[in-house]
Amino acid sequence: MLKEKEQQLKELGVLLEKEGIDFYVSKDSQDQDCLILEWDQDINEKVERVESILNDIEHGILKDIDYISDVLTMFDTDEILHCEYCDRVAYTQDYYNNHYVLIDGYIVACEHCMEHDQDAKIDYFNSLINNEKVANQFLDDDFIRDQGFEKVNQDYYTGLHDFKQTDPTELKKQYEKDYDFIFDLLHQDMFGVEFTLYIKEKGGSNE
Repeated sequence: MLKEKEQQLKELGVLLEKEGIDFYVSKDSQDQDCLILEWDQDINEKVERVESILNDIEHGILKDIDYISDVLTMFDTDEILHCEYCDRVAYTQDYYNNHYVLIDGYIVACEHCMEHDQDAKIDYFNSLINNEKVANQFLDDDFIRDQGFEKVNQDYYTGLHDFKQTDPTELKKQYEKDYDFIFDLLHQDMFGVEFTLYIKEKGGSNE
């Protein structure tokens, strides 16, 4: 953290403590410093009071700071999960970008580990095999092909639009006898999901 930011955070910490806000500094899933506020039912009111004080400061290291997030990106503990691999925090309230995955439905792996941690990648990859309930969101094509899988030459859709619908369960039935498979997410929104899949002949090598 830059020296000026460190000084701003120190002074800001005094204001946060006066309002009874517990906090700590962590790394987010994009490996940036962030400020985590301990959630309670009055957290929004407490934040508003701190920022009102900031707006009135005319001198010193905080004179140009109007919002807590001007110092560091801010989350509260009700909005985050901690990565099991690196303990970075992943923001859970972003409806347009994915900052984490749940491996086997409960192990949190952040996007940083999905890019940099080989163990996390392998665990995630293994959790996708022959599982029609989840689709890959982070592993790239090269990684999956290195495990011996090949992408099928077709995209599929399930959702509310008047397109040809494909039930992932039906694809599972089609492939599961002779192939291992992994579903791969291409696009999703509130109306539906576009996806494809990778397959590998059962008993085939990873070469």
